[in-house]
Amino acid sequence: MATCEKCGKSGFTLKVDSYSLCEDCQLAVRMELEKRALAAEKRVEELADALQRANEIIEAKDDGIAELHHRAEALEAEVAALEARKEALEADCEAVLKATNAQLAELLRAGADRFDKYAESPPEPKIREEKKKKDKTVKRSRFPLVSPTSLFARSQAGYVVLDLVTTGIDSKKDRIIEIGAIKVRRDRSPVKFSTFVNPGVPIDPAVTAVNGITDEMVADAPSEGEAMGKLVDFIGELGHIVAHNAPFETDFLTEACLRSGEYLNCHVFDILRYCREEFPGLEDYTMETIAHKFGVRNPDPNRALGNAETVAKLMPYIEEAFR
Repeated sequence: MATCEKCGKSGFTLKVDSYSLCEDCQLAVRMELEKRALAAEKRVEELADALQRANEIIEAKDDGIAELHHRAEALEAEVAALEARKEALEADCEAVLKATNAQLAELLRAGADRFDKYAESPPEPKIREEKKKKDKTVKRSRFPLVSPTSLFARSQAGYVVLDLVTTGIDSKKDRIIEIGAIKVRRDRSPVKFSTFVNPGVPIDPAVTAVNGITDEMVADAPSEGEAMGKLVDFIGELGHIVAHNAPFETDFLTEACLRSGEYLNCHVFDILRYCREEFPGLEDYTMETIAHKFGVRNPDPNRALGNAETVAKLMPYIEEAFR
């Protein structure tokens, strides 16, 4: 007797297949398998479509990456071209700068030559006789102010930085009690000159309180005439003087030279006047303020040589700012 393994039917006439399934169960199993096969085919189609879409996305990403690589190569080429252009422009600018500097130098030389053509001829050298009575008809010294253009173009031999300490501010009645001067020449070490001056009159205690110079300190110092003679010899052939508040210094020089029978003819550059014009934003224009602007320290602000040293240190900065 045959029995169906799926539904449990049995009988001597029941027909089962090799899997012990009756005909009804065979049909049901076949339909189930066909249904599963159809579902599997549908799933395969869905997966194939998804795979195709994924491939399309990957191809699009690959195309985008290739495009980015192409753009990167193009940008690298543009950067290289810009670098080359930058180098070419820098070379052109350097050439133009050199040519401009050469033209400016030529113009400065030409201007200096024209100035020399019309400038007053320097005075004849004076032969000093130590014990000879001074000439009462000595002419008045000249100290014309000059621009930085004239100074830096015509002072190739150098210039003298000068500072004076006096008993007051009236050049006709007050006297010089200390002189500080420095010869500044290119490619040579500076040479300093400093001396007290016996004014022949008592020093006001108020003046001593400012600069510390007493009557005892100047008692054995050279007289005004001796000191001026030494200063004239020190200046020598250098025809330019640099000072802070130059008119004050030259007024005292003029009167002292007249009394001493000496003569000076020097062009004068005033850093006070220059800084007022070029740096209008400063709090004031004392030597200390100007020195602070350029980071220069005054070693002795109340003495002539200390002030002269400060002006000498300031001049390279002023020349650099001017140029």
